[in-house]
Amino acid sequence: KIFSEYGAPIDGGWNVDNKIPWVLVTGASSGIGKAYSHYFAAVGLNVVLVARDYDKLSMVEDDLKKINPSIETKVIVFDFSVFTDDIKYRSRLFDEVKDLDISILVNNVGTGGVYQFDEITFRRIYKFINVNVNSHIQITRLLIPKLQQRIEKGKKAAIINYSASCGNEF
Repeated sequence: KIFSEYGAPIDGGWNVDNKIPWVLVTGASSGIGKAYSHYFAAVGLNVVLVARDYDKLSMVEDDLKKINPSIETKVIVFDFSVFTDDIKYRSRLFDEVKDLDISILVNNVGTGGVYQFDEITFRRIYKFINVNVNSHIQITRLLIPKLQQRIEKGKKAAIINYSASCGNEF
């Protein structure tokens, strides 16, 4: 369904305005986020890559251009582990994509590890919560108005949530 419902051009262009929409993928520099990015590029959607490591993001961007030279990409370096309640820090990410027609948000950024709970530091606990929980909530909140605008125009929008803790054994 991704082809016809979320704007991938495989059917000749699903959008009324014939512009290819964007997918924003957090945690795009490796693992599942990188795989999502490859998939969306292959089906013809433009991809916003978000992670904290520019060099890794740049390599993923190069991969996407090889997979599908006709798509556009945008790299945004952003560290979700920064613990702050400063909305300006989080809003910077929105400012970078405010003019893009985002059809899908992939909340994939995460951090994990296996630790003895009685030995884990509070700093690491805050980092886990900030990256695995707060980041998903905050970026979703920032992008919901854009996604709602698509729906109001008769277009589709989606949010895919994935967490690093989904794969850990406790």
